[in-house]
Amino acid sequence: MMVSEGDRLGVPLGRWRRVGHVATRVLEVAAAAIVLYMVAAILANVISRTFFGVPITGTTEMVGYVWLPAVACLGFVVAQARGQSIEADILFSRLPTQIRREARFFTSSVAAVACLGFAWFGATEAVHALNIGQTAPASDVFIAPVYVLVPFAFGVLVVLFAGDAVAALRGKFDVEHDASEDTDVLALTREDF
Repeated sequence: MMVSEGDRLGVPLGRWRRVGHVATRVLEVAAAAIVLYMVAAILANVISRTFFGVPITGTTEMVGYVWLPAVACLGFVVAQARGQSIEADILFSRLPTQIRREARFFTSSVAAVACLGFAWFGATEAVHALNIGQTAPASDVFIAPVYVLVPFAFGVLVVLFAGDAVAALRGKFDVEHDASEDTDVLALTREDF
């Protein structure tokens, strides 16, 4: 069976995009739910401390050592998957198309390799944390499971950056720079202000 260019592994590309979109949406909802939980937990802790004189044990540790890193890891993946990471392309947009392709391929490849290193290190740390039953400093709050999110997040980022590198070689990001849109600051006159 011959697989067309729009297919990967015999599955239409549209299906992969839908799966990616659904997965991204699930991660967004999970991150939003975690943020709402953090707000509720902190608010409950403040109310308990203020009105009853007794804080809720472990709230600060759970928020700071479990839920906040979870939101950060999920946010990294969602931002990259949606293409909404910060890009400073002041110089990049002025490069010729072929050099832009190569630069995007190179930077995406370096990012994928760096993320692979972080995923590997994170995996070894996660295994260690689970083996020793890692707790938050100066408390008994069990925080080892959140360590598993690090290799997960960076593993997904490896795939996303590798996909960007391949897409760059195929010309997906090619957009010709229109020099007429440039504004020469030195050419501005007093009337322009």
